[in-house]
Order: sequence, then structure tokens, then C-alpha cells
Amino acid sequence: MPLYKYADDLEVIGNIYDNPNLLTTQIKEEIRLEREIIEKIVELVNQGHAIRFQEDWGENTLTLYIDDQHTHCGVPDGSYEILVKSLHDTLVKGRGLTFV
Repeated sequence: MPLYKYADDLEVIGNIYDNPNLLTTQIKEEIRLEREIIEKIVELVNQGHAIRFQEDWGENTLTLYIDDQHTHCGVPDGSYEILVKSLHDTLVKGRGLTFV
């Protein structure tokens, strides 16, 4: 979850003060995950798979279709970062919900 969502949390603010690279490290990790997701989507499309996304439970959730199979990513009321991790786990690591 982005650190700005914890702006009222003095412990997080203290952690940033004590470790100024923490924010940079977190941003780099989010960019890495997003990049790997896009790379995997491009790889699948280049292999001839049809990829599409559809609304799911709202907020930061979606249904991911690969050919005729689908799975759900993210959680209702979850953060964008949880959705990215869910997509990454499903596409890149092959974890998460099973495609039906």
C-alpha cells in the first residue's frame, strides 16, 4: 500500500525519516511488478492467446480472461497495490485462483 495512505501513522513517517530510501525502494518494486505484468501480457499475446479484462466486483478488482478461461484478481475494497500483486501472482508466478 502506498506510504501516502499512512500519512497519519507516525511510525511510518518515522520509518521514512530513518530510512529515506524506503519510499524509493517501494516505488521501484511497484514499477517492477507492473513491468513484469505487461511483459507477460505481451508474451501471451505474441503466443496467440486472447487476453481481455472485464469488470468484476468493482473498486480494484477485475476478471482476467486468457482465451476462454478466466480468473478473478484483486479484492473488493482492496487497494490498487493488492490488485497489482494479485495480477502479478496470477500472470507471472502462476499462483492465485485457478482459471476456469
